[in-house]
Amino acid sequence: MRGAPWVQVTPSEAAAHPKGRPGLVLWLVAGWFAATGAFEVVLAIWAGASIWWAFFGGLALVAALGLAIGAPWSLVLAVLLAARQVIGLARDVKLVGSIAVTDQLLPLLVLGQAVVAAGVVFYLLEGDRPNLIFRHRYRAYSEADHDA
Repeated sequence: MRGAPWVQVTPSEAAAHPKGRPGLVLWLVAGWFAATGAFEVVLAIWAGASIWWAFFGGLALVAALGLAIGAPWSLVLAVLLAARQVIGLARDVKLVGSIAVTDQLLPLLVLGQAVVAAGVVFYLLEGDRPNLIFRHRYRAYSEADHDA
């Protein structure tokens, strides 16, 4: 059994549809990228973290802006940055393992960040609204949808 097929539409048709504009979840995703990006930039500047923290933080801020304005390139950037968070969990688990037992909040933050990032990747790749906004396509659940 195959899933519902994708139907391509023009960018103007996608923008005219009610789901062709960011909704609450997409605004939350953009806000999450802005918050994590700002945190990484601040960490790099004030705490002396690596320049790569500032670089990836800046990319996250650019991704947040792109998601907010509906730029197609921002989907790829956002998925790669969120995947970086999930993949980074393996590295961070090693770091968290060396932290004293009294600091029990950090492992929860690292795990929480990875769980949110995995959810963001899934939503951006599979959600109806992100697919319509960024990829200009929608799922045709019935034959009538496919012919429209």
